[in-house]
Amino acid sequence: MNERFLISHLRRLPIFAHVAPDQYPLLAGIAQVTRVEPGTLLVTQGQPSQAMYLFISGRGILTRRGDDGLDEQAGTVGEGQFIGEETLYSERIEPYSLRIVETSIVVAIPKRALASLITHYPELRANIGMQQVATRKAVQIFKGQREDETVRHIFKRHWWAFGRKAWFPMLIATALIVGAGLSLHTPAIALILLGSAVIVPGGILLILYADWQNDMLIITDQRIVKIEDALLRFEKTINEMPLERAYEVIADIPPDPFARLFGYGRILVKTGGSAGEITIDTMPDPKQIQRIIFAERDSFRSGMTSRSRELINRELDQAFGVARAETNVPAAQPVVEPRGFNPLRTHWVASNGDNLYRRHLSVWGRHILAPLIIMVIGIGFGLASLLVPTLQSSAAVGLAVGAGLFLFGCLWFYLADWDWRHDLLIVSQDTITIIHKRPLWLQNETEQVRLYQVDNVVSEVNGVIDHLLNRGNIRISLVGSDLKDAKRFNTIGDPQKIQGEISRRLALLHEAQASSGISSQAIADYLAAYHQRITGEPASPAANAPYSASTYTPPPADVPPPQVRDGSRPPNIPRTRGDDPS
Repeated sequence: MNERFLISHLRRLPIFAHVAPDQYPLLAGIAQVTRVEPGTLLVTQGQPSQAMYLFISGRGILTRRGDDGLDEQAGTVGEGQFIGEETLYSERIEPYSLRIVETSIVVAIPKRALASLITHYPELRANIGMQQVATRKAVQIFKGQREDETVRHIFKRHWWAFGRKAWFPMLIATALIVGAGLSLHTPAIALILLGSAVIVPGGILLILYADWQNDMLIITDQRIVKIEDALLRFEKTINEMPLERAYEVIADIPPDPFARLFGYGRILVKTGGSAGEITIDTMPDPKQIQRIIFAERDSFRSGMTSRSRELINRELDQAFGVARAETNVPAAQPVVEPRGFNPLRTHWVASNGDNLYRRHLSVWGRHILAPLIIMVIGIGFGLASLLVPTLQSSAAVGLAVGAGLFLFGCLWFYLADWDWRHDLLIVSQDTITIIHKRPLWLQNETEQVRLYQVDNVVSEVNGVIDHLLNRGNIRISLVGSDLKDAKRFNTIGDPQKIQGEISRRLALLHEAQASSGISSQAIADYLAAYHQRITGEPASPAANAPYSASTYTPPPADVPPPQVRDGSRPPNIPRTRGDDPS
């Protein structure tokens, strides 16, 4: 690629107008010049924005899907125009789709790559007026999203998943309307039936619609998350897996005439073990989702390689005595609960940073209810022996029986409390420990797994009571294991939060392993970086708006264009392969 050609276009963009001349090569290092063929969907309405696009040549059309399901043309983007400038410094959802209609040469400026560049070269920040890019927290699109995590794609089930269940309320409405017609001789009954024909089916339809809306498949820059929320059954399940664990993705269209007609199917994402699979059915265009998952996984792996090379360059800078600007980005710290006497706490952070969780407080209440009743009966029996005249003659016996019941209740209370207090889930920096203990040495079971063995984590909330109390189960699947071998910790408070903590620590562990791992590729990267330092060649940095197109001044005609490979695409354009090349 001709860097001079690329810089000549970048320096004419308004957002980069005040960048220093020696900083343009940095921007050119993250810009991606691609040839995009007609029919390619460059931007998809309803998906998180990913990049700013500059058209060197060619043309695309902007469309917006209305409430009636039809696409309406909203504008065009052509040579010398760009869209998506606001994407570089804000979190937003695409309000339009952009489809290429003529073979185009497009320069993509990925938001994530620019944010990383500004983090490593803070002097750029003031020149392009984007202080918030490197420092702002990501907008939370779903519960459990990490602060450093960007949502790349959100997929909901096909509308037929809702439509195929609508027959039931429609049948109820029809029956009530017929009943109202047969009850015309009694106006009051007919009016009640007509009102019910609107209210009852309408309420059922609203519940079915909310149930359909709450099921989604989310792909971030770090993981794949499946959320299922069945309102009628009061069940909520969140299943997730790291992107690099997506070894196989199957897009399957069932032998169903409606599936063939509407183009929906099943997505199955497999890891090393059957327990870590993610399955979601009735998804629109499953082949497209399959390609996107592969593309995002490859992008994640490429980003890990880039971050490893960046660490290599930093070490070489230190070895050569090269000063380098650093930014102090504080790492996320666990919130330590206040010290002091709190015997009923269910979560606290140890001094070494380990997170300790007990079962939900309702479990403790259920355990100590019976001994409390026995204690109250014992106290009541003793008081009755002293206060009731007919029992005063045998007060000594009554007091002895009451004291015995009370002491028995106290012993039972202690054992029940001990039982609850010594069941623990401990999440540390590199291990997960599950402790099950029973009093009087009836059971003392400790399960510990290394964090790198974790394949995926599932949180489950089932039933009305669990929803009201915000309690549920945690299931931890291990690499290469079956579902029966999964580790469980049941009836724990806020399972989604605990799932997020395990997932966060797992991501940190993978990052550390990628940064510290020594391989043949790492040795080659060291040698390549060292050669660049010795020869004096500059090393490129690691790379991973309102939607009316804006115009800029094109560069002089004497600047030669770059050579663009056919078929290359920006990072958020899925490739058209149907299977995993790796």
